[in-house]
Amino acid sequence: MKNAIKEFIEPTSKEKQQLWEKAVFVFDTNVLLNLYRYSAKTRNSLLAAFESFKERVWIPYQVAYEYMRKRCEVIYETVQRYDQFKKEIDIFTGKAIDTLRLTSVDEEVSELTRYLIKWLDSNKDRNLLVLSAEKDEILDKILTIFDGRVGNNIDAAELERIKEEGKGRY
Repeated sequence: MKNAIKEFIEPTSKEKQQLWEKAVFVFDTNVLLNLYRYSAKTRNSLLAAFESFKERVWIPYQVAYEYMRKRCEVIYETVQRYDQFKKEIDIFTGKAIDTLRLTSVDEEVSELTRYLIKWLDSNKDRNLLVLSAEKDEILDKILTIFDGRVGNNIDAAELERIKEEGKGRY
């Protein structure tokens, strides 16, 4: 019975230790794409983990394909978030002026605007590593870490068969 319901049985300490020593870590596309979205601290921690387990990481071809296909879009989206937030600062200070019955020349409003822009620029400098697809340090690291650790491409007929099997199972 134990083998039939294995997913419900808590592994022993020894089994857990063996997993950490021998398991292959397989990642999906979003783990790689989120490297562009994360703070510098989170991104660096994840890249360090990839590097430390380099001999035991692997991704399916589909993950590599989706990463490369969506990478530029995610870079653009992440850069745009900072630009959009800068516009939100103007909206926010405008609401502060209206709500608190201030004037746009009030020193407090200017001070608030300067503070928010300084904070945003500092956050952007600290966390936004990639500004364009041409200079992509994250891609360089991913290409190195996963070199020789990507599954084979599946031809279109095999992929269609797998999709049909998935529909049937669903």
